[in-house]
Amino acid sequence: MLLDGRDVKDIAKATGVHIATVYRELKRGNELGGYSAEKAQHELKRG
Repeated sequence: MLLDGRDVKDIAKATGVHIATVYRELKRGNELGGYSAEKAQHELKRG
């Protein structure tokens, strides 16, 4: 979504999360500096 030029506020609204959550997930990123849904899911399960 971010790569499509969408604003973080729009991403938060579309996904139903707080804007701070989007920023936090983007900050976590992945090895290449981008966001990875797979990594986020893994971290969630890992606790």
